[in-house]
Amino acid sequence: MHRHLHGGGCLAIKNAWFTLAVAFIILFFSSGLRFAFGIVLKPMSEDLGWTRAETTMAATAFFVVSALVMPIYGRLIDRYSLSRIMIISIAVTSLGFGLVAIVQTPWQFIFFYGIVFALGHSGFSILAVSVMVGRAFPDRAGIANSIAMSGFGFGQLIIISVLTLIVFEVGWRISHVYLAAGAASVLIPLLLFHAKFVNFLPDSPERYKGHHTELPSSSVPHLLRFTISTKFAILIVVYALCGFQDFFMATHIASFATDNGVEDQFAGNLLAIMGVFALAGVIIAGLLGDRFKAGFPTVICFLIRLVIFILICTSNQPSFIVLLAFSYGFTFLITAPLTVVFVKDLFGTSKMGTLIGIVNMVHQFGGAIGAYAGGIVFDHTGSYQLMMIFMAVLSLGGLICSYFIHGSATFRRRMLN
Repeated sequence: MHRHLHGGGCLAIKNAWFTLAVAFIILFFSSGLRFAFGIVLKPMSEDLGWTRAETTMAATAFFVVSALVMPIYGRLIDRYSLSRIMIISIAVTSLGFGLVAIVQTPWQFIFFYGIVFALGHSGFSILAVSVMVGRAFPDRAGIANSIAMSGFGFGQLIIISVLTLIVFEVGWRISHVYLAAGAASVLIPLLLFHAKFVNFLPDSPERYKGHHTELPSSSVPHLLRFTISTKFAILIVVYALCGFQDFFMATHIASFATDNGVEDQFAGNLLAIMGVFALAGVIIAGLLGDRFKAGFPTVICFLIRLVIFILICTSNQPSFIVLLAFSYGFTFLITAPLTVVFVKDLFGTSKMGTLIGIVNMVHQFGGAIGAYAGGIVFDHTGSYQLMMIFMAVLSLGGLICSYFIHGSATFRRRMLN
C-alpha cells in the first residue's frame, strides 16, 4: 500500500495514517456544518415568518455557489498547497456560518450562508479530502477514502445530535456561533500542525510525481476513447441524481418527519442517526470499489433507494419514515469514496483535483435543485408526497445509469495491463 510514498519506511507510513486521521476530523466538522441546515430549517422559518421555499433559497444558493467553485478549487489543488487552501477556506467558512446568527431578511441569509459560507466550505470538504487521502494512499484510494468519509457520518451523528439540543435550549442563532467557533478553533491549528510536521507526504502536485498512471491517448482507439467519455458523461448524470436525492433528504427529512407525527426532538435526531448507518455504507462501498468495479456499489445504492422510496409512497406512518431515514442513511455516503476511484480508473491521477471538482460540481447542482424543489412542492401542496414519488423515479434512473457505467474500471485496468 505504501511503496510509492516519498521518504519510505515507517515514518512515511505513520505520516500517511496521520494524514488519514486529519482527513477524518476535517470531514467530521465539514459534515456538521453542512447538515446543520436541516435542523434549523423549521424553527428558523417559524421564528422569522418565512416560508420554507424562502428559507431554502439560501441552501439552494449554497449548493449553486459550491458547485460553481468546485472545478476552480480542483484546479487550485492540482497546482498549489492543499493545506493552505483548506486553512483559508475554513476561516471563510466560519465567518459566513457565524454571521448567520444576525440575519433578519432572506437576502442576508442568502449572502452569509449561500455565498460566503459556500465559498469557504467547498475548499475543505469531500473534494479536498479525496485528493489529500488519494495522494497519501495511491494504491488503496477507495478504502482509505471510505475511512476518511466515515468522519462525515460521525459528524452527522455527534454534531447534529448536540446541535439539536442546543437549538431547543438556546435557539438557532447562538447555535451557529458555537459551531463556527468550534470548527475554526480545532481545524485551523490541526492543519497548521499537519503542514509543518508531515514532510514525507505530497501536499502539492510537484511532490506527487511518480504516482500517475496515465493511459496514453495514442494507445487507445478512437472508439474506445469515445466510450470512456460517454461513461464519464453518464457518471456525471449519476452524481447529479445522487445530489438531488441527498440534499433533499438532508434538508427536509426532519421537517417531513414532524409533519407526519414524529416527535420534534426525535425527528431532529433522525438526521444524526442516519450518520450511524452511513458509516457502514461508506466502508462497504470503499471495500467493494477497490476489490470490484466502482459501479457495483453504486448499483446497490440506487437499488436500495428505489425500494425504500416505493415503500414510503405507500404510507407516511412514523414507523415507515424512521425506516426510510435509516435505510437511506446506509446509502448516504456510498458514492462519496467512489468518486476518486471512478476518476482514477477512467482518467488517471494527473488531473484528479480538476475532474473530481467537476463531478462534485454536478452533485452540488443536483443538490441545489433537490433542496429548493422540496420547499416549493411543500408550499404548493402542503406535503412532500409528490417529492417522494419523484425520488422513486430518480432512483430508477440512477440504477439504470449505474448499470451502464458498471465495468468502466475493469476496461481501463485491462488497457493498462
